[in-house]
Amino acid sequence: MRLHRSGAELRASAGLAEEILAEGMRLGDGVRRRARGAAGTPPTGEDVAALEGMIRRLDEAVTAAREQPEMVALRRAIADGSTERSAELAEQLYAGLERIAPPEFLFFPMAVRRHTRDLGETLPAPEALVREIQSCLTEGLAAPEDETSLPEPIVGAPTWDAAGSEVALRLSGRDVGTALLRHEASGDLWCFAQRLRGHFTVCLARSADDEWWTASPIPFDRYARRIETLLAEAGLVCERMG
Repeated sequence: MRLHRSGAELRASAGLAEEILAEGMRLGDGVRRRARGAAGTPPTGEDVAALEGMIRRLDEAVTAAREQPEMVALRRAIADGSTERSAELAEQLYAGLERIAPPEFLFFPMAVRRHTRDLGETLPAPEALVREIQSCLTEGLAAPEDETSLPEPIVGAPTWDAAGSEVALRLSGRDVGTALLRHEASGDLWCFAQRLRGHFTVCLARSADDEWWTASPIPFDRYARRIETLLAEAGLVCERMG
């Protein structure tokens, strides 16, 4: 799925990525129908070869897109801190991106509910989360680790609700400037930079009454108050939202 995501995001391979996804779904449907039939036929060598061929075609297309001169130029612009040039190149290279005027604010969610292989969703200790917040305020927001050798954007949301987290960092759109792109499929706001710095405000939800917090051994109110206390001790003020 990671390969498909990469292929679908790039203009040069987006069409092929969707074509191969459709082919793969048809192949999977056929394999499932045979497995559920009276004979219970397992996948054949031809099925495996067909799937491997699809993966190979998409991987080759993504590799070619990754090595095109414009992508090399995008990596260089990011490294040089040329955010305007980065946005210009990214709009050419990635599917469904358009330059936009910066909104009043952008919101960058902090991961509160975290997935672990053995424990499902867990909470970071308030102390650990506050340390992460302090690091972001000091060092700026970093782009995610590059797992596919493709430049990764720093992703924000246009509103508090769209951020979808109980804790988020709010940044004035003026601090991002015109190097901002809207991702059509998700509505997210992308910025291609190694670090995004500015005058961040820590935002914290007023309440969280969903089922996840109801089942949590730590009530949200207690968790949020602890975060507020730790931020205050560090000389940081947070704003309640929602």
